Amino acid sequence: MAIVSIVTVTMNHLPLLKVFLESVDMTLNGNIDYELILVDNCSTDGTVRYVQKHFPEVRLYVNNRIRGFAENNNFAIQKSTGKYVLLLNPDIQLYPGAVEKLVEFMEEHPRVGLAGPKLLNPDLSVQYSTRRFINAYTLFLRLLNWGADNPTQPRIIEYLMKTMDRSFAQPVDWLIGAAMIVRRKAIAEVGLLDENFFLYIEDQDWCYRMWKSGWEVYYVPTSQMVHVHQRQSVKHKMWRLTFHHGRSLFYFFWKHRIVKLPPQGPQLAKPGIPKAKEILPGVPVPEGNV
Repeated sequence: MAIVSIVTVTMNHLPLLKVFLESVDMTLNGNIDYELILVDNCSTDGTVRYVQKHFPEVRLYVNNRIRGFAENNNFAIQKSTGKYVLLLNPDIQLYPGAVEKLVEFMEEHPRVGLAGPKLLNPDLSVQYSTRRFINAYTLFLRLLNWGADNPTQPRIIEYLMKTMDRSFAQPVDWLIGAAMIVRRKAIAEVGLLDENFFLYIEDQDWCYRMWKSGWEVYYVPTSQMVHVHQRQSVKHKMWRLTFHHGRSLFYFFWKHRIVKLPPQGPQLAKPGIPKAKEILPGVPVPEGNV
């Protein structure tokens, strides 16, 4: 059984996928016991032929119809065998040691159910990959500036956690789903991704459910990856993707009955579950975050 199962879903991302697969092969070959599961979501750009020819070791599954992000990942998770499942977007490029450091962190901290690396933009600037849980007012402010990550409103700055010290591991409300490692035991307790989210917000929902079930969610900056982060629903204002984003957000509000600002992640933990600084010796936790 592999220690980590890497799961990737792709749909017409061949140029990015090539870089991703090469980075996996170069950084992990012989360094850790892993399996790579790729779900092709009806690509028309030659992805299937390319993977079969150049990466025959990849466990490739090809859809006969377009499926949502959560459904595709859930299918792959159920096919996986690893102790940990690492969900990676095809626009990720691994740095040496990135996966090993995530696995090491999870091994050393058994109450962490889900963790994510430090994501970098292609120019190697830090990407804001951690978030506070959203509410209706924050959503309204985000819509006013089309979700731009350079806002001036204090509420949005707080939501994006732009003032967070990203130099050490710490608990966060949630991480964007481009790169996150999940403990199989936590998946068994919390459940798979909610397939009612066709696209977007399934990562926030999963983290919310992790916290409510007593599992910690952590940001681990010793692990670093480059994320191209296309942000299509904002950059191109494509009505279909924007519709899915909005639909998913409203479903998230309805599902968790969120109107006012929801509590921070550590405050959602079940009563009786030790807080992070009590169960994660050696990991600095800033005051006010637990």
